Amino acid sequence: MHPIRGDAPRSDISSQPRYRLKLFLRVVGFLIIGVSAYLFVRHIDGHALGRALGHARPSLLAVAGLLALGQLACRAGVFRTLLFPVVALPWLRVQRFMLATLATTAVVPGRAGELMRAYLLMPGWSTRRSTARAGRAY
Repeated sequence: MHPIRGDAPRSDISSQPRYRLKLFLRVVGFLIIGVSAYLFVRHIDGHALGRALGHARPSLLAVAGLLALGQLACRAGVFRTLLFPVVALPWLRVQRFMLATLATTAVVPGRAGELMRAYLLMPGWSTRRSTARAGRAY
């Protein structure tokens, strides 16, 4: 038994390389996002952006943000409904999947967010194999 978590120690030898692979992919993903954000931000003229945002109405920016979050919630609802016959995923987990999908698609070309969603639905993320197949079909 683990002294803090209270669960049994892992006896499967193959779980250690899987954990390292997941950790490596997570770190590489964060690095890609960080480098992409830096390459994007370094070409932005801060003074011009400040002037443009100074002329914008905050109420309209708030409405645009709420509409974007509403679109994300609707897409997550459709995706959750699609997967419901296979597995009932919690609402917040589906929201996380959709947010990761949209962020990856925005940063990486070629709709790579769809691959990210399929990766997140792999069996190691407490979902079944058929769920990943259904997610790829979406």
